[in-house]
Amino acid sequence: MYLRALRSFSQNKAFNHFIRTYTTKQQRPSVPKVSHPLRILFCGSDDLSSACLRALYEEKQQDPRIKSIDVLIRPAKPYGRDLKKVREVPLKAVAEELGLEVHQRDTFTGWDLPMPDGSAINLIIAVSFGLFVPPRILNSALYSGINVHPSLLPNYRGPAPLQHILMNGENFTGVTVQTLDPVAFDHGTILWQTPQEHIHDIKEMHTLTYPQLLENITPYAAGALVQAIKARVFVPPLQDVGWYLSGERKEGKEVKVVHAHKITKADRQVDWTEISYAIENKYRALGSMWTKIFIDKSKSVRLILDDISIVSHSIDKIRRRLKEKRFSRDGKLRPHPFDDEIKFAVRSEKGDDRDDWHDGRGLLLYVEDGDGIIIACQATKNRALRVGRMTLEGKTSQSASTVMSNLEGTGFLSEPGQWILMKRTNKILALPRSHALRQSDGAYDQPSSPFAIRS
Repeated sequence: MYLRALRSFSQNKAFNHFIRTYTTKQQRPSVPKVSHPLRILFCGSDDLSSACLRALYEEKQQDPRIKSIDVLIRPAKPYGRDLKKVREVPLKAVAEELGLEVHQRDTFTGWDLPMPDGSAINLIIAVSFGLFVPPRILNSALYSGINVHPSLLPNYRGPAPLQHILMNGENFTGVTVQTLDPVAFDHGTILWQTPQEHIHDIKEMHTLTYPQLLENITPYAAGALVQAIKARVFVPPLQDVGWYLSGERKEGKEVKVVHAHKITKADRQVDWTEISYAIENKYRALGSMWTKIFIDKSKSVRLILDDISIVSHSIDKIRRRLKEKRFSRDGKLRPHPFDDEIKFAVRSEKGDDRDDWHDGRGLLLYVEDGDGIIIACQATKNRALRVGRMTLEGKTSQSASTVMSNLEGTGFLSEPGQWILMKRTNKILALPRSHALRQSDGAYDQPSSPFAIRS
């Protein structure tokens, strides 16, 4: 749904007005460059590249020096259980709507650049194309090629910059226009980059999901491309204008950059030893998260977690209670007179270390919160993780509290070799009063081994 909204957004007048306004505000070279009439091959795939193509097409209508635009896409991919359906890239429909010549290739081997009106392509533009443009093709174009990348390069090189920006909790970002490097992705000369005074233009990044960040940054990416075309930044001599991390390099400091690798299923697996913010960041970036549930010692199923958020909860007070006299001589946890109902999981990496139990490091604490649950996975500053919905493999989605009630006595797997046992605990730890907590009676026996699955 958000992709359709993004396509509609890139077509409306407000978007086009933004492109014109945004590009006029950016700094331009003191000495304008001049190029031969441009014959462009635009390579792309998704909605980000579609918005850039629309902006480029509008610029062509205003600039007679842009003579033609051809579009290169990759062939439709089969999908579905029987692979009988095919999914076209969004850029194809946009190119056909604009009346542009469309070429489809999944390799450059044995292929030469097209000759629109008998004249050679002299500039290649790639936006979210996903296919490496080889030196032979780049050398065939007078001005070689440029790329629009949605990050402040050299940071977040790679195919998934926006997801990694959110996963790492960044509070600003920008757009870079670079040359297409003949050796590696995202190692070209930086020809244009969002000015430092504009990197905070996208507000409240710590609340955005990936679709929302994509929608927010799309007009900036399209505007950056138009500005680069207007300024003819690809005409030699090329000037590296990258400012991000340049100061650190000049001062001889060690520069660490993040590689935005392709997202895999492993990235969506919850690591329960991470702080709550890190897990919530991943959820906003990647969507549904998952963990493994061990029904018994030989069978595990996947548990999908949704509706993940950060909530204010004094969960750290639980850990302070654990430092009090909690264990009797027979190994049982002593209840407090006014303890509220909580539940917890036992981390296995420390074994049965009593000190770990006392300071709370050996426990993954959680409480029911209406239909959801609040988890104290390395909570910071009274901020804990709330999970609203869960889906057990092969089942329908249910409230997290319902699913967890049915899973007591089963085990989570946090990392290879690390078990986390989910058990019910009644009236053993004192919590501050909360609308989410419910009163209950009872006690709990400390498990003799953190590796033992109990029903």
